[in-house]
Amino acid sequence: MRSTFNVKETVQCIFMCLLALAAPAVRAQAMIAFAEKPVQVIRGTALNTGTAGVLLESGDLLESGDGGVQIGGLDDTTIALGKKTRLAFERSANSVELALLSGWVKLQIKTAGTIITIQTERLKIRATKGTMIVHAGVLRDEVFVEDGTQLLAELGSKREIQHQIKLGREQFATDIGNDGLKSGIRPNREFIDQMPLAFRDALV
Repeated sequence: MRSTFNVKETVQCIFMCLLALAAPAVRAQAMIAFAEKPVQVIRGTALNTGTAGVLLESGDLLESGDGGVQIGGLDDTTIALGKKTRLAFERSANSVELALLSGWVKLQIKTAGTIITIQTERLKIRATKGTMIVHAGVLRDEVFVEDGTQLLAELGSKREIQHQIKLGREQFATDIGNDGLKSGIRPNREFIDQMPLAFRDALV
């Protein structure tokens, strides 16, 4: 009787393992992982207050206010927002798109093959494995690549791509007013001084 019981247990265990392997993978859902202060989340016509643990939906608009924010739940990607930052979040089955309306974003992607699109008023970035900081200001948009190689495009008045460049490790690009896109230079002092202090460290 003892050996028969063990055989049944083994068969049940194998069966449950096969069921687990056959089950479809559940996609992780983006969420507010950390917030120094309550975050405004605009969903449709509703204005909500979000804190750590709040799940995000495609189409949400986030306003960080007086504190930094970190978004998790995107598998191998972490997104951090600086203070006074407005960000629209879009996610489909195969892509994540971030529209940075104003403020600061740091993006950290750990796995090759992951692609996230970031758009500002003047720029469109095709972000892959690596770490980068994007700033959208009143008269300028700026990008600093800490690690990896990122594809950066300058946008025209109708949001069409004017031309594209690649930014490598520790390279900086800026688009100011009518001066156009300048790249391959070191970050200027103004960018460094205004950058959120938390962005100087790796995202956890």
